[in-house]
Parts: sequence; C-alpha cells; structure tokens
Amino acid sequence: MIHSRGLQNFGFCLLIWICLFIQGTAASAPIDVPLITYYDYPPFTLQNASKSLTQELAEYLSQASNGRFHFSVKVIPKGRLDVMMEKPDWKGVIAWINPKFVHDEAKTRYLWTAAIMNEIDLVASNKEAPHDYKGPESLRGLKLGAVLNQRYADVEDMIAKGALIRTNARSQENVLNMLIHRRVDVAFVSKSTLSWFRIHLKGFEQKVGFSPVPRNTFTRHVMLSRTLPPDVVDYVTKTTNGLGSQAQWQDIMNRFHIKDQIP
Repeated sequence: MIHSRGLQNFGFCLLIWICLFIQGTAASAPIDVPLITYYDYPPFTLQNASKSLTQELAEYLSQASNGRFHFSVKVIPKGRLDVMMEKPDWKGVIAWINPKFVHDEAKTRYLWTAAIMNEIDLVASNKEAPHDYKGPESLRGLKLGAVLNQRYADVEDMIAKGALIRTNARSQENVLNMLIHRRVDVAFVSKSTLSWFRIHLKGFEQKVGFSPVPRNTFTRHVMLSRTLPPDVVDYVTKTTNGLGSQAQWQDIMNRFHIKDQIP
C-alpha cells in the first residue's frame, strides 16, 4: 500500500519532470521567420510543385541555422507590402530587393545584407517593332508595360510628366503578354527570368526581342526591418555574406540558369 505522502512526492516529481520537458521542448523549437517576396513570377515564385528560388533560399537559411530558425516563404503583393512597411512597428525580412526599390539609397531606413545576386535588367520589345534602347530618353513617347506598384526609378520622372506612358498589369507574365500582342511598346525584363519565360510563356521566344544595351545592372539583397530581434538580423547578415561562394548555393543558382549572376 502506497502512503499518501509517497503519492504526493511522486506527483510532485512527475509535475517537475513534465515542466522541464515542456521547457526543453520549447527551447529547442526553431523560431519561425517569414521570408517575404513580392516577386510572384519565376524563378522567385513558382506555381507548380517545383521549388522556387525563394523557397531554396528559405531552406538554405533554415538548414544553416542548425535548428535556431525556420524560414518560411510568404508572397505579398507589392502594394500591400508598401502599406505594411509604413507602420512603425512593422517587422519583416524581404528577399531579392535593392535599396532603390524602396527609396532607401542611403541605407538608413532599413538594414541590408551584402549582395546575394547580380542582376541585369533588359529592355524588351516586340520583334515586329523592335526598340533600340539608348537610355531613358530613347523611351520618350512610348508605352511601357509595368507591373502594378513596382517602382522604376530611372523613368519615374518621365512617367510623371507624361513623356512615357505607363500601362500596368498585375504580373510580369501579364506585362509580357501585352508586349507579345503589341498593346505596349516596351517592357523591362530581368535576365534571371528569361529561362522560365522562354519555356513556359507561349509566344515569348517567337515575339519578344531585346535591345543590345541593357537598361541597367543592379544587385539583389535581403532587407531587414530595424524592429527585428538582433539575433535574427545578425544571423541573416552573417549567413548571406559571401553566399555566392558557397558550393551548395552555386548549385541552386545553376539549376535556375543564373550562374553568371552570382556575386
């Protein structure tokens, strides 16, 4: 027969063990960090079962943390993201972005990692009416197909003055379809997207051509809000520094045919 005092001691020990188990489990659970992108087109976002480039980056960051963090992809339209970023307590980690895209050329509003990708922006036109790009002024009087809410810093002034007519579409694919059907004269296309569009977008290879002179070159970074916990900022900053020299990441980039764009 077990005495009541023995039962009490047993129950007390069991309670302590349960509390320690819960505490240990909670301590070992990774911290979830959303990795945001507003690029809803390949290779940054894929609609099929294949892993997108953003998913690959999220998995790379998760694995390299040895269980500290779990990065999950969150695709947010640019307009909604702009509204979120206006809030003073906004917290976020955004992939593939450049300071010029968010009016932060001085890098004072947000925190920035080193470049994780070199990018080339091309000027596309329909092969039936090719455009020979020679700089922003050469676009005067044309119709530009543009992704809704995306900023094009080099031509914003021309658009505001009506010298360049901007026609918006909800996605990059829709912009290119407008170009294919000659509803716009030109469109800006990142080199990193070409492989996918050539294979998957009907009429792209036959109808879309590119000016020999690119619109510009720029670097893509990971941007972090200043309200994030310091350990998240420190981890992302250190892990992405020199990312292009890592063999695992080079393999990922090669699969997306963007080998020459590793910094």
